[in-house]
Amino acid sequence: MGSGLWGDSSNGDSRDGIGEVLSPVVTFTNQWLIPEPPATSRLSISGLSLATGLPRPNQTNSTSIFYAFADDLNQSGKLDAGDDFTLAEYVVSGNTWTINTLVQIPITAGNVAQSFSLAAVNFTGTGKDTLFTGEPDGRVYSWTGTDATSPLQRQLFSDAYVGKAWQAMCGVQMPALGKGLVGLMVDPTNQNVCNVIFWLPQAVLATLQPSLIETAPSAAVLPSSNPLGSNAVVSVRLWDNEGNASTPFLQYQILGSTNWQTNTLTALDGFAYNPATRVTALPTGINHTLRWNALADLGANTVTNVLLRARAQDFMLVGEWSSPTPFQINTAVTTNPTNSPVNFTGITPVNGGIQFNWQGSTNAWLYLQRSPALAGTNAAWVNIWTGAPPTLNFGSYTDFFGTNPMGFYRLKIVSP
Repeated sequence: MGSGLWGDSSNGDSRDGIGEVLSPVVTFTNQWLIPEPPATSRLSISGLSLATGLPRPNQTNSTSIFYAFADDLNQSGKLDAGDDFTLAEYVVSGNTWTINTLVQIPITAGNVAQSFSLAAVNFTGTGKDTLFTGEPDGRVYSWTGTDATSPLQRQLFSDAYVGKAWQAMCGVQMPALGKGLVGLMVDPTNQNVCNVIFWLPQAVLATLQPSLIETAPSAAVLPSSNPLGSNAVVSVRLWDNEGNASTPFLQYQILGSTNWQTNTLTALDGFAYNPATRVTALPTGINHTLRWNALADLGANTVTNVLLRARAQDFMLVGEWSSPTPFQINTAVTTNPTNSPVNFTGITPVNGGIQFNWQGSTNAWLYLQRSPALAGTNAAWVNIWTGAPPTLNFGSYTDFFGTNPMGFYRLKIVSP
């Protein structure tokens, strides 16, 4: 780590050293290569990682250099739960430097920003700097020194931007007291907009009581006296004290077993299930519907008892698994009988495919299937359209061939 070339606009001079524009510049007569602190896997994270200041009482013959970085302890390739946000302080005095205690802050949130920032600012107007860190979870902390050598004391400065990303921080000279703190903040959900956040200087750093402590969402599986079929509808209830939208997850355990397994989920509130999709979660709770393909997980013609449990994840925290809820499962498959309540009413060639129309309604699952052969070893029926119960009186679907040659088609009804 060598010194840089900084300019002092008061007289147009440039000199070797470390400092800020429009501020006194600390000048050194030599350069050092200061080794980085040890790390498992240092991440290259966007954001400012160097700052200089005078955070300690009566610090007149030395300057502190602060270096922050992210340590990817679990080597996932990104900053996430289980990693560290690390701060190092180098105290430079004359022609020597020493390193103070390394501070390693565990990352506990499941979804954090991939950036951070820091700045040393004369925030209280006393001539002693306060170090500020905008950390990956979006919280801003202040660091102050109590003596010449002890680790800086860290306390929460602002929790108003939990889940946001800090790109840069610096001090702004004000007419009274000292410098204000300004930060460049980005909301990960709208990365096309940068927000400038400003804090006026304060005579005394207040001990902030968090105005909003993020809590993980919770979930519960709602019981039902009806057996669950091969395409089971499972109702879950989600709670989140902050009202953050969340994603529900589901696991099952066959009664008598000790292993929990992940359910094959196909739909959430009528839409295709995606682990990245979040739905409403309220402090008072709100119900949602999951569709579970029990046939795929348990097999056909299975009658058994299972336990189901749920949990949820919001934008940064994962909740605990709920207490198990018992259900009876019956995946006995019933195909459509000869006199089906749903029948084709039209089969029409179209450009590049074929259009099917049908009529009828049923309280069972309805599948439009295609196979290259009607029967025998070459028969391979594939679902090309699926309708959840109850089906409508009229239905239509166009099968565009693409790489699939024309084959045989059928409507299949499966009891729920």
